[in-house]
Amino acid sequence: MTTEEQRVAEQKAAEQDRLAHEERLAQQERWSDAAIDREPVIGRRGMRRLLWVGVAVVIAALLVTLPPLLNISRYQHRVASSISGSIGRPVRFDNISLRMLPFPGFTIENFVVYEDPSFGAEPAMRANRVDARIRLLSLWRRRVEVSHITLESPTVNLVRNAAGYWNMQGVVTQAAQVQSAPTAQAKAGDAPRFPYIEGSDARVNVKLDETKLPYAVVDTEFALWLPNEREWHLRMAGRPLRSDTDASDVGHLSMEATLSRHGANTAQSPFTMEAEWKPTPLGEASKLVVGKDTGWRGMASAEATVNGTPGNMHVAMDTHVHDLRRAEFVPAESMQMDVHCEGNVLRMGRELMGVHCTMPTGTTSLLEALSFRRNGAAAGQGAPDVLHVEAEVPDTLNLRRAKVNAALEGASPAWGLRWLRLLSRRMSPATAVGGVFSMSASNKPDEGWTGSVICRCVLPVHAEGGGRGRATAEERWAVLINHSPKADEEAQVEVDVRAETAADAEAAGAEAARTVAKPAVTGTLSMQESSLNYTSVKLAREFAAVIPALADNLPGGFIGPGVAHRVWGERQVWTGATSQPGPGRKRHRTRR
Repeated sequence: MTTEEQRVAEQKAAEQDRLAHEERLAQQERWSDAAIDREPVIGRRGMRRLLWVGVAVVIAALLVTLPPLLNISRYQHRVASSISGSIGRPVRFDNISLRMLPFPGFTIENFVVYEDPSFGAEPAMRANRVDARIRLLSLWRRRVEVSHITLESPTVNLVRNAAGYWNMQGVVTQAAQVQSAPTAQAKAGDAPRFPYIEGSDARVNVKLDETKLPYAVVDTEFALWLPNEREWHLRMAGRPLRSDTDASDVGHLSMEATLSRHGANTAQSPFTMEAEWKPTPLGEASKLVVGKDTGWRGMASAEATVNGTPGNMHVAMDTHVHDLRRAEFVPAESMQMDVHCEGNVLRMGRELMGVHCTMPTGTTSLLEALSFRRNGAAAGQGAPDVLHVEAEVPDTLNLRRAKVNAALEGASPAWGLRWLRLLSRRMSPATAVGGVFSMSASNKPDEGWTGSVICRCVLPVHAEGGGRGRATAEERWAVLINHSPKADEEAQVEVDVRAETAADAEAAGAEAARTVAKPAVTGTLSMQESSLNYTSVKLAREFAAVIPALADNLPGGFIGPGVAHRVWGERQVWTGATSQPGPGRKRHRTRR
C-alpha cells in the first residue's frame, strides 16, 4: 500500500470513530432525565388515533341512544297505508321503532295482514316481529328503499273459497302492478328495487272457505325475491303436519318455484315448480295422507315438477316406496314400488284431466315402461306386467264424479304371491304359481267401482303319495274375480274358479275364459267378510297349498261340497260339508 492510500484509510477510520462518538452522546442526551421530562406523553400519531377512536365511540353511542329517543310512531299510519296499498289488503301493527345497529332499519311488532272478506274473517298473515333493512345509498336520492325484510314466526293462511279462487291471487295481482327493479341490481334506478323477503319458523295453514283443514307446513323457512323484472322466485322448506293425528316424523318438504309478474291475470302467468318430499317412514306418511296408521312399514318419498300456468299446469310426479311390509312381522322379501304419474291441473287446482300413472309389477324398469307407453300410446298398447291407470277428475272437491280406468296385462302370478306374503306370515316362500293374470278396474261417476281379475294359473297340487307335484297344462285353473256393485246393495266381489283345458288356455280374452267347464269354486268377497263354495276336498287342499289360511278349520272328513265363511278378523267356519267315516272309525252293531 502506498503512503497516499494509507493516509486516506486513516481519515475514513477517524471519521467513523467521530460519528460513533456523536451517536453515543445523542443517545445519552435522549434518555437523560431532562430529555424525558421534555418529551410529550402522546405524540402526534397517537393523538390522531385517539381522536378517531373518540369519534367512533361518539357515533356508536348516538346510534344506540338516539333511535329510542326518536319518535317515529307518528308515521305508523303512513307506513301501514303504504304496505296496504302494495299488497291490496288492510294492514295493522302495534308498534314501529327505528334501529341503527347492526344495519339501519326499523322494526314492526305484531304485524297483521287482514283477509279479503270473500275468503273469511281470519287474518291472512300474522307475524310477531318484522325487521326491515334500509338501503343507505337510497337516502342520498331522498328515497327510502328497503333491501331486506325478515319475518319472525309468521302464520300464513292459504284459503280457497267456494268459487275455486285462492286468496293469494289478489295479493300477487296487486304486487304485479307495482313497478320494481331486480333485488340484486347494483345501482338504483327510477323504480325501487324489490326487497329480499325471508321468514323463519313459519306455519302455513290450508283452509276451504271458513273450514281450516288439518294439513299444515310447520318449521318453515322461505325466501322471496325478484331475480329479474319479469318474475318472482320463491324457495321454501318445512315439515308437513296433520293436526288431527299424532304424526311426528313426517319427513321434509322442499320446493322452489318461479312465477311471472307480468299481466293482471295470474291464472295465465307462466309458472314452474320443483318439489321434493324426502324419505319418511311409511307409517307416519300414512297418518299424514289418510289420517291414521294403516299398519304398513317402509320408506316413502316423492318428487314433482310443474310447468305451465296456475290455470293450466302440467304436473309430473314420481313416488317411491321401499322395503314395504306389514307392521306385524318381517317377511323374507319386502316389496318395492315406483310409480310415475302425469296430468294437467286446470282452473287453479279445481280439475284434473289427462292423468295417467305407470307402475311396473315385474322385471320391467320404470324407465322401460314409460318408454314403451310413449312409443305404443298411438296404438293403445301398454307394456306387459305394467299397471296403467288413467283418470279424469272434473271436480277435486267431489271425487265421486271422477272417472278412472286401470289395466294390467300379462303379469306374473308371482307378483300377487309377493303381496300375499306381506299380508300373512303363513305363506310359504317356496310356493310357486305359474301362468299369467290380467286385471282391469273402472270407476264411473256416481256409480262406484267395477272390475275383474282373470288368472290362468298353474297351482301346486298334492300327488297321490302325499308329496307335491305340478298340474299339467290340462289341469290349469282360470280364476275370475268380478266386482260390480248394485244399487242399494253392499258391494261384493264375485269369485269364480274354473277348470281349464289346453284349448281353453290358448283362447284369448275374458269371455273365452268364462266358457270353460262349470265352476269348481265360487264365492263372494266384501270389506266385512268372505264366502267360498268348494265342490271337493281336492280343490280346497290345492288352493290351501297356495294360501294356507283357506284351509283353516277344514273338517277332517270333508268330501264336498262345502262353504267356507269368514268374518274378517275371526275364525273361518265351514258349513254344508258332507263327510265320510275316518280311517279308524268303525260302526258297532248292538247284539240282540
